[in-house]
Amino acid sequence: MAKTTTKVPVSVLIPALNEELNLPACLESVARADEVFVVDSQGDFRESFSHRG
Repeated sequence: MAKTTTKVPVSVLIPALNEELNLPACLESVARADEVFVVDSQGDFRESFSHRG
């Protein structure tokens, strides 16, 4: 079955605190959302990240 790339008109808010290991899978799981916001809760991210959907 082919993956669909149709965006769903929904906004997702992801609060994150030291989740650099889990964030890529989390973002992948909401990739069809029209808008995705990640809010850094002042954690200690070891690496910066960027995601464009």
